[in-house]
Amino acid sequence: MIKALKKKITALAHSAKGVAAVEFALLAPILIVVMYGVYDYGQAMLKKTELHSATRAGAQFTLTGSTDSAAITTVVNAATNLTLSSVTVICNCADTTTGAVTATDVCSALTCTSPDAKLANVSASYSYDFLFGATTLNLSANTTVRIE
Repeated sequence: MIKALKKKITALAHSAKGVAAVEFALLAPILIVVMYGVYDYGQAMLKKTELHSATRAGAQFTLTGSTDSAAITTVVNAATNLTLSSVTVICNCADTTTGAVTATDVCSALTCTSPDAKLANVSASYSYDFLFGATTLNLSANTTVRIE
């Protein structure tokens, strides 16, 4: 009886049955965490692309002749489903002869004294919370267009 039990234990020790299942059980949690991280990072980059698209929409709106910062901010917010942390519109003109930069957040109030270009800079930011909730990634986008 003991000899038969010893023989079965020896045969079981040399058996390769179930090895794949054990290896899978050990590696599956690691693979799931890695795949989850790739998915979460992809979602963050998708939000970044959406944020950049919204700032582009605001900048394109300034090309229609609108210099109202509140209207530009409304366009940026309407162009995305994200709840933006901040939207900033700054218009400026740089004098290439003196190097001075004149900037204001009220685009209609800006008058350039030099013949140089008048630029509108639309920027926005968004806080992306990872699904595990461990950290928050602050995303920002910026678009500059020449308006005159």
